[in-house]
Amino acid sequence: MTLYINSSWFGSILMGLFFATGWTPCVGPILASILLYAGTSQTIEMGVLLLVNYSLGLGIPFLIAAVMIDRFAISMSKFNCKLYIVNYQLKWGG
Repeated sequence: MTLYINSSWFGSILMGLFFATGWTPCVGPILASILLYAGTSQTIEMGVLLLVNYSLGLGIPFLIAAVMIDRFAISMSKFNCKLYIVNYQLKWGG
């Protein structure tokens, strides 16, 4: 089963802007504290190790999501009719 999604470059930019706006308050303080801690660590190796671990922890879930997006979209399309029922029940309160 192949899913076709209409998209444009403008939609991609807009989605990226929304994602970055929501993402920045979550990632910014943690990255700032890790950079501060890495900058004041005793050795360069310790600072590099902290930043590498942070980068891997941030990047690996996105790589997994990119690989699994087709499988997720197909499985969600199978449950689409059930989602309408749940949405109706939630909207009208029962």
